[in-house]
Amino acid sequence: MEWLTELTEWFASLFQSAIEIIVNALLWILAFVVDVLGTVIAAGLNMISIPGDWAAYGLSGLVAVVPGAGYFLNRLGVYTCISILGTATLIRLLRKAITLFQW
Repeated sequence: MEWLTELTEWFASLFQSAIEIIVNALLWILAFVVDVLGTVIAAGLNMISIPGDWAAYGLSGLVAVVPGAGYFLNRLGVYTCISILGTATLIRLLRKAITLFQW
């Protein structure tokens, strides 16, 4: 009866290996879909052009005109303020996109 135990253990290991293969395949498919989705979103965002009146202005232009402006902008926290406002805007846009523009 020992051969029956060995056969049962072999079938159990075979079944476990098959389950592992299926799970790994599903995880690979999920990773592939997320990668393709990220590529599509990045390509879509790259298609959005910057409006012409926005492209002419920026902090780099201000710092280039006034040599000491970078120091004062840094001390006043303008860069931090702009990054916080940009993050808040990004969060609101993501919320709209996730809820399919229902808000």
